[in-house]
Amino acid sequence: RKNKENNPSRGNRLHRLHMSCPCAQMLPAFGDLYKPVKDALTKSYCGETHKLEVTAKADAVKFSPSFTRDSSGNLAASFSVEGDYVPCKHAKTKLKYGVTEKGILSTKLTIDSMPKAKGLKLEAVADMGIGSDLSKDKYELKAELKHDKATIIGSVKQDMSAELSCVMAAQDLQVGAQLGCNLSCQKLCCSQFGVAYKVNKQTTIACILENLTNTKSGFSTSANGWTWAAEYAVKTDGSNGSITLGAETTTKDGQTIKGRINTKGVISAAVVHKLTPEMKLTSSVEVDSTKGFTSKWGTTLAWEN
Repeated sequence: RKNKENNPSRGNRLHRLHMSCPCAQMLPAFGDLYKPVKDALTKSYCGETHKLEVTAKADAVKFSPSFTRDSSGNLAASFSVEGDYVPCKHAKTKLKYGVTEKGILSTKLTIDSMPKAKGLKLEAVADMGIGSDLSKDKYELKAELKHDKATIIGSVKQDMSAELSCVMAAQDLQVGAQLGCNLSCQKLCCSQFGVAYKVNKQTTIACILENLTNTKSGFSTSANGWTWAAEYAVKTDGSNGSITLGAETTTKDGQTIKGRINTKGVISAAVVHKLTPEMKLTSSVEVDSTKGFTSKWGTTLAWEN
């Protein structure tokens, strides 16, 4: 007790040491193992779509309409309303309503922050087609359990298809698997296995194996204001192999510039303009040298208060 009183910061240092340990942090879901590489090589590239996104927040409610125009000139709109509330002291609830671009009315209920079940999150999703056609209706129940040493997620849909994923860690190495099956016929439908190694806070190496037929491996690293990424995707029999290289940097005034190139002859570039603190304009272009240097151009204007 005397040592503790004479050194009151000792407990704080031990707490910071515990939190800096990789095993003390919550692990990502399986879909996030490859996220650092995927974001570096795909995020901010708009393809051939032109989109307007608005996110307005007021207290605990968020309203998000969006409008999209594709390469054929077709216009589509969607919106969602999301709110947080605490119905009781035992849990926190989030309710989200929305209408998708395909005319699907979506309702999502999330329950988490339960003191008696720490790390547990429950979700119920109902996607219902507008009109008398019930074939588009989909329902899903999902449970997620996050622990400092494992993340487990399971889901079941109305057609009796189910998914189960798990991610575990050993120091800086994260290993995960995701299996999909049909409960009615007890048949395995799909499988994915992944591994990610965090060399440090700036560098991640990851690999994903899909259905034992396709694999992709890559890395993402940041240094001196630049982010570099590379990916090698190939079938397990050695066919259809391709390499993608990407780079990203942010200027002093907050503008982000990205570029990528792959061995299939496709070159892409993207620029994220920060027009105001609430508004940004993303524009990208893609040129395919194997198709007579045809190009794709897309934009996204996003505003969030």
